[in-house]
Amino acid sequence: MIEARAAHVPGMTPQERLAISRRAILKCMTQSGREGGEPLQGDAAESAGESCSPRRPGSLSRLWRALRRTTAVWWRNHPAHLAVEVAQPVLGQYARSHPLTLLGVAAALGAMVMLARPWRLIPVTGLLMTALKSKAFTHFMASALMPDQNRGRRPH
Repeated sequence: MIEARAAHVPGMTPQERLAISRRAILKCMTQSGREGGEPLQGDAAESAGESCSPRRPGSLSRLWRALRRTTAVWWRNHPAHLAVEVAQPVLGQYARSHPLTLLGVAAALGAMVMLARPWRLIPVTGLLMTALKSKAFTHFMASALMPDQNRGRRPH
């Protein structure tokens, strides 16, 4: 782990270890190297380099890319996509000013859904048949089976 290796570097303050951990996490998340900041030194540099796992090899990687691409196409065409895009700035602003209130509202809504159990009102077979007949499902399957157009290009 990043934190465990950084903790064994003698003479480092907790703030320095935290900064090293943050940089290593950012490096792993972006997979494009570090953005800004001073270079890592000694054991901390080794631990940051070792902690990132390489890309998934072979067919698993292709399957993962196809799944991500298919899900992205499905989400772009989903009716709730527009609602999420409209609500995101408003909710983000509200979350910054009243985080605990938003958390309480989310917990209350989750509790209401769990008590109401709306999934028991609709038969699963009816949902499955409706989904299989829909045009969106056909589009979803077509995009899943399409060859990857971005092969050979680096992801953003």
